[in-house]
Amino acid sequence: MGFLKRAFLYVTKKRGKSILLFIILLVMATFVLTGLSIEKAAQIAQDNLRYALGGEFEIVPDYSESNPYYKRLTDDEGNFSIYTERPVTQEIIDKVMETDGIKSYDGMSQSLVSTNLEVIPGTVPVKDKYRDMVYSRFVTGTENNSFFRSGTLKLIEGSHVPEGGGQVAVISSDLAEKNGLGIGDSLSLTREDGGKTELKIIGLFEVVKQVQAYVNVNSFDKLENQILQAFRPVRMGCRIPCQAFKVSYLR
Repeated sequence: MGFLKRAFLYVTKKRGKSILLFIILLVMATFVLTGLSIEKAAQIAQDNLRYALGGEFEIVPDYSESNPYYKRLTDDEGNFSIYTERPVTQEIIDKVMETDGIKSYDGMSQSLVSTNLEVIPGTVPVKDKYRDMVYSRFVTGTENNSFFRSGTLKLIEGSHVPEGGGQVAVISSDLAEKNGLGIGDSLSLTREDGGKTELKIIGLFEVVKQVQAYVNVNSFDKLENQILQAFRPVRMGCRIPCQAFKVSYLR
């Protein structure tokens, strides 16, 4: 008698036992498949959550008076600026970037500069000496910059500021239109120490969504007046509150 025939006769003869065994196997298979489905769903949910929230940490200097390298400068009008003699350096950045799982870093600093542009007025009045001033933001490329990644700003013409640097800038389309500027034109920035910088406009952005912190502000705090230029580590010792770095984990 063949194997298959004997198996068939056994199953038909022991129907109760066979049905019970079938039910047990079915339940076990169901639990296994359910477990695999839950594991996969949990992994997808974890990936989605990680993508939505991001995995980021910041490296910033300690600007408290407990920092022995903390410095504060005050002018005759009572205005003050702070800086540190031990800023975040390119060596620190490179060391952090050697860590497994880190995709990129979004370094950004800012300095208040004078410009040859007619700026867009804010809702808060400023003194005459600040009327032509804007914030020059030094960024490690605008493509990965938090303003663009969050959807606050959007590049609508030209190209992003490259990570490699260069004397280039990305400005708002509103500021460009107000001054009759376009891609390929230049603008001039004057630092507090009198040094001048000429930048070539390579891109234009628009403000997609207004951040509350930049709505009711003076002219130099308006996003439309921000000048985004390439970050240069060699300038990190300058006396500007500038050394803030955000490093993004690989998603």
